[in-house]
Amino acid sequence: MSTSERLQAEYLTCPLCTNPFHQPKTLPCLHNFCKSCLGAYLEKEMDGGKSTTFNCPDCQGCQGEKGRPTDDLSPRSKSVEDETDGGSGSNTSSSLEERLANLQDTAKKESAELSYYLDEIQTTHQTQVKRLEMSFKKIQELIDSRKIQLLEELEESYAEEKERIQQTKQSYKHDLESLNSCEKLLAGLGKKSLSKSITADMLEAVQEQIREVEIRPTKLVARSIRFEQKLEAGRSILNLIENLGSVTVSTAGEVDKETEGETGESYEIKLGQDAKILAKPKFVSAISAKKSKGNFQQISGLTVMPSGSVIMMAYGHNGVSAAKDTGDRYTIFSHIELDSEPQCIVAISPHYVAIVGKFCFYIVGVTGERLILKQTVPTGKCYSGIASYSESSLLLTCQSPPSVDFVGLNGFISETIEKDLTTNKILFKKPQFITTSEDGVIYVIDQTSAPKLLSINNAGKVKFRYPPSDQGHELKSPQGVACDSIGHVYVLDKGAKCVTLLTPTGEKVKDILTSKDGLTDPCAIAIDKDDKIYITNDFSEVLIFQTR
Repeated sequence: MSTSERLQAEYLTCPLCTNPFHQPKTLPCLHNFCKSCLGAYLEKEMDGGKSTTFNCPDCQGCQGEKGRPTDDLSPRSKSVEDETDGGSGSNTSSSLEERLANLQDTAKKESAELSYYLDEIQTTHQTQVKRLEMSFKKIQELIDSRKIQLLEELEESYAEEKERIQQTKQSYKHDLESLNSCEKLLAGLGKKSLSKSITADMLEAVQEQIREVEIRPTKLVARSIRFEQKLEAGRSILNLIENLGSVTVSTAGEVDKETEGETGESYEIKLGQDAKILAKPKFVSAISAKKSKGNFQQISGLTVMPSGSVIMMAYGHNGVSAAKDTGDRYTIFSHIELDSEPQCIVAISPHYVAIVGKFCFYIVGVTGERLILKQTVPTGKCYSGIASYSESSLLLTCQSPPSVDFVGLNGFISETIEKDLTTNKILFKKPQFITTSEDGVIYVIDQTSAPKLLSINNAGKVKFRYPPSDQGHELKSPQGVACDSIGHVYVLDKGAKCVTLLTPTGEKVKDILTSKDGLTDPCAIAIDKDDKIYITNDFSEVLIFQTR
């Protein structure tokens, strides 16, 4: 309501008819009414002149003989008019003038304040417009320069990658021609009668050619790290542009970003008082598989040491390799062969890892220079998953019978979890991947027809199951689970080609990594002490992402 409207309603409107005053009359209590309205009120209130007092219609205060208004209000109220005219007219007039003067002063002050406020917001508006124009001008200049640089680098790296692939194709073409020649030669030997010595020489030549093809290093390697880094730079620019929709500019000129939900692409996700992670982890590096004896060694599982060294298991082989960051890339610095194929691996201390083999586990030392097999510990059971519970105790998952065993480094089982502590029902059907948080919570993936992630304590009490039975989404083919330093859970789903982020209470935050981030065939996950994510992809590379 404007000032004029407020003044009209409060001081210039009759309380009885709610219309502007018509021939206003004032009572001794200083309340005003229309002459006709007050006359009708007094006619009823004073019972046709029989009563000598009445109550004010506004404040209900009692008005005596000298409280009656002036002028003729009704034929039966002449005495009231006379008494009022005799003494209260001048007082009433001066009172109204004083009130009107006060209202005028108030209106002038409010008008001045509004004018000042209008000038202030106009100045702020003009300043903000100028700052925005300057900021967007700078942003445009940066985008233009970065665009030229990025396109040049991308074209250059694309040319290098294309040339590498073409060389690989040409090499395979030569190999195929050699093998076809060997095939024709072998076919000709059966048709011609040659001496034994000539036949032996020709067979030896064929064998030599086949050996050359077999021992030649495989060229089908993952995309080069340089090319992947250029692609990631492009993805970062695209993510920045997509995020512009969630940018808000404060009146102080500071730029903030809104924290969005599961589908958001904002700068960070707030998961607690001091828990913040990037909503879109940043790709930082990759490790390519090691070429060993002419064969391309595929990577199945991995773990990360506190020193930053990455220990990787070979898929389909008995080998274990160690890689370390040398500044611009990761370099394989050691490799050992075990007497059985490794199934899973975990770091158990700053200098040791435990590796599950066939009816045993291995303790391997990790120094700055090499891997050393320290001990082979027989278990008598076939384990499929491993986690470190302490420096002297391991958690191992067994599928027959389905259980989680607490196993010492000497191989002795100290405790077994098979049933739910509260319901006494069987907990698992096919437990496999396992990990623990820093506060001792255990997470196990149960590989049933409808896979589940179970969160339990060390006594077998279930904290939560994911996904909950009342929700529609499901895990397709989980292949790993890991925890960061503040207890958040990362589930690697090979079937969905994503990494799902959960809170410590089992609530889904979002799919934090997907196929858009290069996950084509993820098969293992690990997290280091700095909460960087390591993912084995396509059995041929390890992708590394920064979350903070």
